[in-house]
Amino acid sequence: MGLPLPAQSGAADCVLRAGAGGRNGAVAADPRAVLGGSHFIVGEFDRAERELADSERLLRGLAEEHLAELAVCLLVRGSTAPYRGNLEEAATLLREAAEASRRSGERFLEVAALGHLGMVLAALGRLEEAEATLEQALDNPETAGNDWLRAHSLAYRGIARLLRGRLDEAAADLHSAGEAALKASSWQLVANVCDGLGAISLLHGDPQRAATLLSAGHHLR
Repeated sequence: MGLPLPAQSGAADCVLRAGAGGRNGAVAADPRAVLGGSHFIVGEFDRAERELADSERLLRGLAEEHLAELAVCLLVRGSTAPYRGNLEEAATLLREAAEASRRSGERFLEVAALGHLGMVLAALGRLEEAEATLEQALDNPETAGNDWLRAHSLAYRGIARLLRGRLDEAAADLHSAGEAALKASSWQLVANVCDGLGAISLLHGDPQRAATLLSAGHHLR
């Protein structure tokens, strides 16, 4: 099973959440962040990186009051980096995004950054660290009231547990993630859940069920 990268649709939620900012150049910086997120969503990863890097440089020179805008830039840059083959860079950016979000009081952004970071750590093979990071995301009060955040964190914790050989726990996480993803109408996450459950079915010796689930995941993308 190929480890799914962070869902591109998640970047749109985070960019829209940030707001436009207001003083000392943040208005000029934020359109670049939104434009970079738009390039990411349509798969133009190099163009996304250029816009986001420019926005980040400007925001780093501004006061603490613009931490939320900086967090968005870091989050979307961190989500883009795996598609450019830079997993270590992604982990660094996403950690910083989570910290900037925490300091600015933006819990949605914090949980989104932690969820993406957990996926990247799993892709790097740092499975114990990935699981701990995703548990931190799930423990955040913001997660309980947001189906997309809950689905995202549960799906990738399930995949981390699958890769650690803890199949029953992985299946429980993935089933819960699927329910939350359906409520959030996040078909990319539903597809990732199908992939994970398909892999578990194969490991349990049920290739027919595995094929059905993997085919469903493919058609949902």
